[in-house]
Amino acid sequence: MPYIRIRFGKESRQIMAAHIPKDALHFFQSEREEGLRVWQPHMDMYETVGEIVLLVEIAGVRREDLQLEVSSDTVTVSGRRSEPSMDGSARFRLAEIPFGPFERRLSLPAPVDADHVHATFSNGLLVIRMLKRPLDRVHRVRIKNQA
Repeated sequence: MPYIRIRFGKESRQIMAAHIPKDALHFFQSEREEGLRVWQPHMDMYETVGEIVLLVEIAGVRREDLQLEVSSDTVTVSGRRSEPSMDGSARFRLAEIPFGPFERRLSLPAPVDADHVHATFSNGLLVIRMLKRPLDRVHRVRIKNQA
């Protein structure tokens, strides 16, 4: 059985966006305007007292093919995983690993200091450590009696 790729057109994407909850849309691969499939890597996020840590599973992606953008409230990880070269007579019997461009954007649960982000990449796991910004302190004001 040959490998079949299914692509949703603009109309299908508009219908899906109107009828599928936003948090479920990530189950569908989207297409960019230039027609490339975009996939989303799996992520874990945890929070400590002083930092937010994001783990991104992107096995087979070269470090130079990764882009990371961090603002005070959002993280975007994007890049590209290249398809492995195969013998010209090879046919897929199972195709579950996504290749091509990927992008994943997450809202952060607390503001972070975008100038103090530390990222490491080893064995297919990108680890992003972001220092939390201190929350505004509450100042108590003593109310004086007016004479």
